[in-house]
Amino acid sequence: MENNDNPQEADAHSPSRMEALMKNCKLQKNKEEVKQRLVQSGTDFILVFWKVLSALEENIQSNADVSVATLMAYMAEVLHCIFFLGHIHEMPINPKTFFQNDRLFQIFKRQFPEPFEHYSTHLPKRTPFSILLDMVSKVKGHTDHRTILSQVEEVKKKLTEKSKDNQFVNNYSLTASVICMSYFCTPEKGFNYGASLSCSGKVETKIMIALSCIKTWNDAVAHAVCHAKKGGFIKFPDGVTCQAYIYDLKSGYNIEKAPCKKCHGMFRNVNFLPPPSEWPKGQDWQYGNCAETESLSHLLNTEQNVRNAIKAFKTHEVIINREEIVQEAKKNVTQLLNSRKFRIQLDDFKFFAVQN
Repeated sequence: MENNDNPQEADAHSPSRMEALMKNCKLQKNKEEVKQRLVQSGTDFILVFWKVLSALEENIQSNADVSVATLMAYMAEVLHCIFFLGHIHEMPINPKTFFQNDRLFQIFKRQFPEPFEHYSTHLPKRTPFSILLDMVSKVKGHTDHRTILSQVEEVKKKLTEKSKDNQFVNNYSLTASVICMSYFCTPEKGFNYGASLSCSGKVETKIMIALSCIKTWNDAVAHAVCHAKKGGFIKFPDGVTCQAYIYDLKSGYNIEKAPCKKCHGMFRNVNFLPPPSEWPKGQDWQYGNCAETESLSHLLNTEQNVRNAIKAFKTHEVIINREEIVQEAKKNVTQLLNSRKFRIQLDDFKFFAVQN
């Protein structure tokens, strides 16, 4: 009978050891696949955004609120956020990787130097698709929601044309699967648009939610998101309507979508269209991920009457503590960023902005 005197060699060929090795290989393969999807998505988004921006330039002469410099600032913000997401990925990605050739890389680097200089030192305030939605609505105007929805549909078609199923939309296509619009009393006053967070990975999503609480969202919305796990919420005055649309990959159109259970619990007394009837199981995304969050934040920033009438709750009605929200979010995001080798201190938060 053959005797194996090397326990390490025997262990290497044991079923449990082999299973662990196969599991590790599969994990590494999955990470590499996600990395490649991010690279492809970032490359596609940069080119599609640039084409949309170029087309919108024709509209800005009659729009006093938007200039060519404003559009260029949007492009720089998109580049920075994509480079940032690449930098904090588990398998870090150099900005140059997002360009199809060196010539294109040099053109963008020369015209937009700030994103290339600050992606590893400065933080983004919103995801690329939110930037795109803001740019389109600024140029096209906030009252014609059909034009906005149509423009967004065209962009999503271009960004997802290589995909085969709806799961791709949520798997690092940098495409927001849901957009939302809200208004107070009457839609004739204009809509406030928002997009779901279009970045894959739990760590990345948590980072962007925390950064939004610190810098981007209205204080009341940040309160609802930060305290939702403990039953916190905000109550709107009568007259707020909110309608969301989810992009259906097979048809290529946006379809009306009822709010998820989390949004319905965080944002009380809102007239959601369509109204929720029941909630499907498996909604495991973080509080603040949904498009309703950004849309209602814009509404509060726009409508002073709504902002003044908002009521905030934890277990009972409270006064919103902005400093508490920011400090808690900074603490959380510092730990998350440090885990992705983006070193930051609690008192050293630098957000990206183009200097005009």
